[in-house]
Amino acid sequence: MGKTERKTIKIISIANWREAGKAKVLEFGGEDHVNYETWSPELAEYIKVGAIIEADIEFTENISGDKTYHHNKVIQIYIDGQPIKSRSRGFTPDSPEKINSIESQKRADLICQLWIAGKLSDNHPLIVKAQAWLNLLGITPAPISAPVQQLPVKAMDKVEAKSAKLEQAMGVFSNAGEFLTACSKPPLKLNKTQVLLALKQVGIKAPDTLEGVNFADAYQLMLEAQREAQK
Repeated sequence: MGKTERKTIKIISIANWREAGKAKVLEFGGEDHVNYETWSPELAEYIKVGAIIEADIEFTENISGDKTYHHNKVIQIYIDGQPIKSRSRGFTPDSPEKINSIESQKRADLICQLWIAGKLSDNHPLIVKAQAWLNLLGITPAPISAPVQQLPVKAMDKVEAKSAKLEQAMGVFSNAGEFLTACSKPPLKLNKTQVLLALKQVGIKAPDTLEGVNFADAYQLMLEAQREAQK
């Protein structure tokens, strides 16, 4: 077994499966001009052109005669920090669809907590999206004008204490600095130059100062674009 390293790879090309003895190997190319391979059909489901994956790579080399062959084998892929490949028999990892569904439920819950805490207005885009998501599930949201004071004091204090963290998690930012800081962290992990490019790709024209950008909508659009690219 060779050296193992975790890398973020943007996939730009995929070859056909090839025979390797009794096994099969899927080869693909990264934006870093490196060729990778996986022997796992389970991992291969997540390898698609345009996808950005976080993966464990096993680097090995084989010497045959006077030639040395280098292999960059993907042995694990992570989604939101969680491994997708089964580590033991009888365990089935969550599908991308189930993971997205769970994430959506968490986001809707966080949005509601922010609204209850008075951090989001009734007509804020995130509130509208949360209501639309609940409607898709056939759930009738509570009246949006429900008074905050109906909450127990302790519950309100708990929500207020978490509000700053929730705002960042949901993409609610007070300035460009907070927005760029959030973009630099998972799941986006983008620097400023990459953020400006990503904004352009989702249809938002932004100056270098990011002046005039709706940070909440921009962050959500970039998250959605990333999820689409990983499908």
